[in-house]
Amino acid sequence: MAEAQARNHETEPRSKKALSSLAAGSPRVYWTSRRQWCKLLRVVPPAHGICGPHAFFSSPIATEPLVWTFETFVEESQRQTTVDDLRAVFARAMADDGFENYVVGTIIDGAVTSIGWASLPDGHLETYLAERWDKVDPVLAVAIRATRPFCWDAIAPNLQFTVPQTAFLDECKRIGVHSIIVSPFQNPNGCCDVVGLSRRHPDPPDPARVPVLLAACAQAWWRYSDLTGNSLRNDPEIDCLTSRELEILKWVKHGKNNTEISELISVSTKTIEYHIGNILKKLDASNRTAAVVIALRNKLLTL
Repeated sequence: MAEAQARNHETEPRSKKALSSLAAGSPRVYWTSRRQWCKLLRVVPPAHGICGPHAFFSSPIATEPLVWTFETFVEESQRQTTVDDLRAVFARAMADDGFENYVVGTIIDGAVTSIGWASLPDGHLETYLAERWDKVDPVLAVAIRATRPFCWDAIAPNLQFTVPQTAFLDECKRIGVHSIIVSPFQNPNGCCDVVGLSRRHPDPPDPARVPVLLAACAQAWWRYSDLTGNSLRNDPEIDCLTSRELEILKWVKHGKNNTEISELISVSTKTIEYHIGNILKKLDASNRTAAVVIALRNKLLTL
């Protein structure tokens, strides 16, 4: 027993220096308590299991992935200074939630005109572009009209599809494109930027994680726009919101809906709707998630 404790003690990292050596690719395997790793990485620990030593979001030797938060994603993505590094951070975060597929692209007049990032099953993107599947893709058709993010599985049962659209959706499932989540960003010049996620297996995602994923997509898009110099919107003035609007936006950041916010601050839901409408207009935000991201970028809200 004493020898085992000594071995465990030897392999415990004692400071952030140990974490830095691991990030640099040190071949030595370190183990430590879940609490210590989560303190170093500033993430929420899983309910049980051992946290591993690698990466920002999870470790290949952990029994369960770490559960990253939107706040940690904002901090990490803002630290990245290249598009490739930002993509790596985004890909790791999405994969930790089981979303191995992602696309960041631009749509103009119903056609895909550019692809910034893409990770899809082998050959899918090339076939999509070569066969002009954007002309029959029903997900794309919804995205260019949408003013808020959406989960495809939630809205698809209420839609009717043509024979080519049905064939397209069946092909997506066959090759490993499931549980599609889309964050559209409508731009003033008529084009639509899209961040899309999907899984390679049919298991549905945890509904409680979907809002966090959507918020991360919005943050990734903003940071990507910064790094590529393609920001099409000017950030709003940081003093444009009233104290009541800031209070409401703070609760939106914490995932509260209109009814919950109305109970928290003792006003009607109609009043909440009115204030949120004003917030979206003032921040030039297409939806609540985008409003939170814009507010964080301009230090209207704190992490």
